[in-house]
Amino acid sequence: MTTYMDSFNKYEPILFKFGCTQHDVNFLFDQWSEPHRVYHDERHLKGLLDMIETHKARYNSPQYHILVATAFFHDAIYDPKRNDNEEKSAELFDAMCCNPEAVNRWDEVTNPMVQEVVRIILATKYDPTHKLEGISGSKSLTDAFLKMDLHGLIHHRIDKLIPTEELIFREYQFHDYNKYREGRLHVLKVMQSIVEHANPNNNLHDYIEYLRHKQRSIGVYAGSFFPFHNGHRDILEKAERVFDKVIVAFGCNPDKNPDQSKYQSYIKEFQHKSYRESETFPGFLTDYVQSKQSEHAVITLVKGLGRPGDFDNEKIQLRYMEDMDPTVQAAYFISDREWEYVSSSGIRSLMKMDGDTSMYLD
Repeated sequence: MTTYMDSFNKYEPILFKFGCTQHDVNFLFDQWSEPHRVYHDERHLKGLLDMIETHKARYNSPQYHILVATAFFHDAIYDPKRNDNEEKSAELFDAMCCNPEAVNRWDEVTNPMVQEVVRIILATKYDPTHKLEGISGSKSLTDAFLKMDLHGLIHHRIDKLIPTEELIFREYQFHDYNKYREGRLHVLKVMQSIVEHANPNNNLHDYIEYLRHKQRSIGVYAGSFFPFHNGHRDILEKAERVFDKVIVAFGCNPDKNPDQSKYQSYIKEFQHKSYRESETFPGFLTDYVQSKQSEHAVITLVKGLGRPGDFDNEKIQLRYMEDMDPTVQAAYFISDREWEYVSSSGIRSLMKMDGDTSMYLD
């Protein structure tokens, strides 16, 4: 991925003025590079900073500094699994402004400029109660920043809005698609009045209709995955290049995992760390696949082939599943050479003997 952090260095003096130390700035830059960010990443930050630079002549020096600080901090804390990112981002900014180790800052740390940045960050929490009166003509910094933050929805054509949707969808892979779709449509409708105030000729209606009728291809990668090793990850990543998303489905197989309490703890840890959708299913895989089907999602089983004989075994399993559900479909992916021999049972045996398993696990 292209990194933009070198181009952000010129803004460090502004962040120092707000009370940040070099350590704070480094932490801030690292936050924007977190691997789970796909849309709300360095590119989004650079886009905002570029717009601020384009309109720099409209603002005096304090206003310009406020907008720059807001850009860096408004998504400084961003975890799509949380609903308090704006509050946490504002808290982070406020805490860094009070850093006693900072140098070259303004004399009054709690000055109105700091309060203004906090207000704007909190205003980016778009919800049904948040209203912007006269956004098209307002001179306030809050409205100015929100117009830049929503620039795509306000001004872009549908051919640019769709790629943006794909990036946001990838950030929310951990959600059931039908729930994601419902939530995303709700958010866009909330923003509709804001966008229409800013640009009556926007394309948001077409964007909403696209999302309303979009049908997703979704893979289900099922197994016991105890542990989920690099061979599994290899197959998963291959499948993700083919499908819109892939669900990791943990099947309960007492023959493979007799210690169910330990297995359930492992699954919870996996789900906590992962930003992919992962679930457990207690019965037949065909029943689970049917439960995920909808008019907006076409489900395909993802199967990995590595060791000799895997294809014959998988073919037999597929025939049994076809007897239970003739509509079931599967896609097969061949693992890379370096992982074709790796198995969860082999790794578990190494673990029992205190062997080194680091090369097989992330």
